[in-house]
Amino acid sequence: MGDESNLAVNPTASEQAVFAEALQRATLDARAAYLDSACGADVALRRRVEALLGAAESAGDFLERPPAGLAADAGSPLVTPVLSEKLGDRIGRYKLLEQIGEGGCGVVYMAEQEEPVRRRVALKVIKLGMDTKSVIARFEAERQALAMMDHPNIAKVFDGGATRAGRPYFVMELVRGVPITQFCDEARLPTASRLRLFIQVCQAVEHAHQKGVSHRDLKPSNILVTVNDGSPVPKVIDFGIAKAAGQRLTDKTLFTQFHSFIGTPAYTSPEQAEMSSVDIDTRTDIYSLGVLLYELLTGRTPFDGEELLRSGLDEMRRVIREEEPLRPSTRLTLELKRARTGVSVARDSEPKSARGQASRELPTKNLIQHVRGDLDWIVMKCLEKDRSRRYETASGMAADVQRHLNHEPILARPPSRLYRLQKASRRNRIAFVATTALAIALLGGAVVGTTQAIRARSAEREQARLRRQAETANSDLRHSVSLLELERAEDLFRGNDSSAGVAHLTAMLRRDSSNSIAASRLVSSLAHRNWALPATTPMRHLDRVYIVSFSPDGRRVLSASWDKTARIWDAATGSPIATARHEGQILFARYDAAGARFVTASADGTARIWSATNGAALTPPLRHDGKVYWAEFSPNGRSVVTASADKTARIWNARSGALERELRGHDTEVLVARFTPDGDAIATGTQWGAIRLWDVSSGKTLFHIESGHGRINALALSPDGRTIASAGAYFTARLWNAANGQPISAPLDHTNNVHHIAFSPDGRLVLTTSQDGTAKLWNATNGFPIGEPLRHEGAVVYGEFSPDGRILVTTSFDNAARLWDVGTGLPLSQPLREQEAILHAGFSPDGQRLVTASFDWMVQVWNILQRSSATFEMHHTNSVTAVAFNARGDALLTTSFDGTARLWSARDGEPLGDPMRHEAGVQCGDFSPDGRRVVTASTNGTARVWDAATGRQVAGPARHAKEIWFTQFSPDGEHFVTASADGTARVWDSRSGQPSAPPLRHTDQVLTARFSPDGQFVVTASEDNSARVWNAKTGEPITEPLWHVDHVKWAGFSPDGERVATASRDNRAAIWAVPSGRRITPWLQHARIVEKAAFSPDGRRVVTGSMDLTARVWDAKTGQALTPPLRHDSPVSQVAFSPDGGRILTAGWNGTARVWDASTGQPLTEWLKGDGLLAEACFDPTGRRVAAASHQGRARVWDAPPAPTPVPDWFLHLAGAAGGIRMGPLGNLELVPREELDACGRELKTRAANGFYENLARWFLTDPSQRRATPF
Repeated sequence: MGDESNLAVNPTASEQAVFAEALQRATLDARAAYLDSACGADVALRRRVEALLGAAESAGDFLERPPAGLAADAGSPLVTPVLSEKLGDRIGRYKLLEQIGEGGCGVVYMAEQEEPVRRRVALKVIKLGMDTKSVIARFEAERQALAMMDHPNIAKVFDGGATRAGRPYFVMELVRGVPITQFCDEARLPTASRLRLFIQVCQAVEHAHQKGVSHRDLKPSNILVTVNDGSPVPKVIDFGIAKAAGQRLTDKTLFTQFHSFIGTPAYTSPEQAEMSSVDIDTRTDIYSLGVLLYELLTGRTPFDGEELLRSGLDEMRRVIREEEPLRPSTRLTLELKRARTGVSVARDSEPKSARGQASRELPTKNLIQHVRGDLDWIVMKCLEKDRSRRYETASGMAADVQRHLNHEPILARPPSRLYRLQKASRRNRIAFVATTALAIALLGGAVVGTTQAIRARSAEREQARLRRQAETANSDLRHSVSLLELERAEDLFRGNDSSAGVAHLTAMLRRDSSNSIAASRLVSSLAHRNWALPATTPMRHLDRVYIVSFSPDGRRVLSASWDKTARIWDAATGSPIATARHEGQILFARYDAAGARFVTASADGTARIWSATNGAALTPPLRHDGKVYWAEFSPNGRSVVTASADKTARIWNARSGALERELRGHDTEVLVARFTPDGDAIATGTQWGAIRLWDVSSGKTLFHIESGHGRINALALSPDGRTIASAGAYFTARLWNAANGQPISAPLDHTNNVHHIAFSPDGRLVLTTSQDGTAKLWNATNGFPIGEPLRHEGAVVYGEFSPDGRILVTTSFDNAARLWDVGTGLPLSQPLREQEAILHAGFSPDGQRLVTASFDWMVQVWNILQRSSATFEMHHTNSVTAVAFNARGDALLTTSFDGTARLWSARDGEPLGDPMRHEAGVQCGDFSPDGRRVVTASTNGTARVWDAATGRQVAGPARHAKEIWFTQFSPDGEHFVTASADGTARVWDSRSGQPSAPPLRHTDQVLTARFSPDGQFVVTASEDNSARVWNAKTGEPITEPLWHVDHVKWAGFSPDGERVATASRDNRAAIWAVPSGRRITPWLQHARIVEKAAFSPDGRRVVTGSMDLTARVWDAKTGQALTPPLRHDSPVSQVAFSPDGGRILTAGWNGTARVWDASTGQPLTEWLKGDGLLAEACFDPTGRRVAAASHQGRARVWDAPPAPTPVPDWFLHLAGAAGGIRMGPLGNLELVPREELDACGRELKTRAANGFYENLARWFLTDPSQRRATPF
């Protein structure tokens, strides 16, 4: 069906020839006889030609006459098999030079116009074999539509006419360009530049819309980019299927038949796919612009065009009209995760068109962070199925993109709760209709009660019944609203706004403390996320604090304030140690290398050197004739340099305070002076943007740079002293060669003043911070940008790398400091919030703490230690292939390609005994039901049984001819089964290691073999496309093969043993009856390979995991989906139910696992992060812990217990205070005073109980460097 429905889009040459010849036959019999001869045994060709003939017949008498001025035989058919034009031919005034393109209904040539002017043009004519009546009408429409356009981004039309053969043509501007997506990728344009090009496209489309014309086929190949005077210019071409919105474009009727698409499937709007009487308007172009923006951001379209064509017309229409595409940021995340797995996903799961983009660079996490939010919502607003919810105009869309570029609020936002509730009502129509009916019934009951008093008792009973129904309906409604609120919290966590996510969860739990989903999600967010918490009580000045730093030994903190003091604090307690005073505001302060002294610079015209022990002045004041902006020690501590408003920098003896040298020659205020790392030179920067490098020993200028910054806000020297970095007021920073003062890079551009610049400890990166609300990372060698900007909601005034260079901190006027992962550009914790702007910050020498200075007079030390969320890890020297708990849950088994299997304590991950060794990689293993023995199987085709207590081999080796993929003990422990690449499964005696039944034979590799719950049967899954059920004792099959159309990857029994679930490469799972072998549910359909399936403990549900990035929960009797998809950012390789059936564990190729609520599909935990593809994942017997095996040589265990309810109010108060914000009475987010967290800590100390929440709270508030791995 899919082939037939799409053949008219692009018939092959052979189809065209046969079709044209068949059309000449006068009768149906003659036509059939010709097709018998021409098509022969090619059934597909015949079906396609017959479909073309049917389409030609359906055209009726539309456009019987040829174009005006051309003669035609009355009996000539519509499609005339004349020869196409050849290169060198002339059409009118135009000579054909080269064929440069071919579309669905036209061929484009580069031609030369010979008079009245000589120029190169693009000439388009109807393609041979495609000159049907409707196509002719479209061409006339295109020529007239283009003639109305006058816009620099729309290709101009020059002329039009008809060839000698009667095929219309038109002549337009020759655009020497490439598709916009190709141009952006080849030029490696950053996101902002792509958006600016896109805005021009929107403006061109808006111009067309104002002329009453919609394009209806916007796609990259119809938007070509040329370069004029060094600037890219997009040109919209090919209004080949344009439609006038409010006027007649041609004397012929132009319409689209309901059963043929106009446009390109990947860019086709839902209303185009509807094929209804609803007319297509300009909002179709808005949808296509959304697809284009999606592709510019991600390199892919929301739905793959090739897949849509392959799926057939009906499925194509369904996908376009009903399925919601992934957000752009989610798509990018998927690409990055897939790349990091090191596994070729494309082979099995990616369409060809997606794979053809190898030239496009992999997305970075900075890009993902940039796209997430504004750009997600702009794109998704365009892609709304309901066109009334899209942007009304292309200019409106362009304005929103411009707002994003200007860091202004955009109009596009996530769907409202009301709208999502309406959508939910459509998905759950019965429940919502029942609710409405109940409301009507209640009204009717009231009327009856009023008018028929005689039936009072009956009315009372009816009202009671209706009241109960209404309460049930209200409960269902509250449940739906609760799910929407959970989704909102999850969106915030996904956007790395942990504080706001916790605020939403605590607000939900205050309304309903028994909400177990919200409780578990809150507990996991606190236990598994990194939180930066105050490490001391706040340290207060009497005015704004501008500078803070740790002492070199990390034991003290130095702060400087406009209150004219610098203070020394105990870094562990926040207690004051010493105070140093000036007569004016202190503008800068810094320790010496040893931490014994510090120097201050003040508006009172002096710098001072002080004792860091007691704050005593160690020298006389170091005086200038104006404000002193800067002071710092030389690397050896013997000198101090100061920079002043008196246009000088001065060098002083750090012991005596004597002036040693004055650096004169500046023509304005000197704002900064920095020693080079070797102390031999000093770089100075001035109010008017001059940079000078001075020789310390002579005081002479080595070179002078006019930076072009306007004002030097900051200078930095690379660790090797070879590069000077400057930041200034004219929106730029720059890198300079410290040997000669020459620039070594282009300007490091921002869109507003650059406040600060810093090198990473290894000198490879440069960080800039700006008034434009961003910080940026740059390559220190060439000045190329690295990743996407790190964004705040206000000006970013300072940034600093951690001592190991892996983390950086930025501070901002948005009242927050943020910690970022240097490698990924992603936030590492919640924002560290204060009541007012945070101006400065500094890392402790060990990188585990941070100190911040803010406008609210506060100095605060924070614990920022980053720890794994795993309870413990178990290490091998190669990929870990399997992990399993024993029945008691006190031991773990792991197997590895390093040739060993190992047992570990499930309490702390310590090894139990020596490794159990094979001669080759160990592929799989299993505990016996009593936990006393272990079976392992290897890639060399052997399986062995071991004593779990001693690690001694007690049976085997049992041998296959090829590798063994799977092994399992029987329920009584007397046997084990193996599945092998040799095409057999075998049942073995676990005491002797000898076969206990004949081989269970398939015709291809056997991937799994599992016993039934009673041990009487074995089900096998094979690459011969079947699963089979066998008698475990006799080896005889007891059912017909359970057939799929591709490899069966997994098969397993239901808990009652009466059904089997299968998972297959054919993108489907199924449930079968035993012993009949009858499929008892519809196919459980995914969009990609189904990797695994698992029954719930009660057998009522099945969960499947797929390469389509989802797990799905199904009714095991009806095959109906029971929850929304459980979405990952990578293929889902593992699924399992908890022992009580209430939760589901999923694990993916990107190394993450997660626990979900089995009833609602809502996440209960954070992403439990491992590394590399997770080969296996499982619950422990209690369901409170999960384990996963990774291809990176580790197995991990996480505590993930269900949270008890009700949640105590004191804990909710503590969680909100820890996050720093809470939900106000009007639904707004409010800042929580720091004192409230201190009060929560004091209250916790008074609690004697050791309950779940008390233990979690104590663990959470403990210094991360001192607490145990898990609170549970």
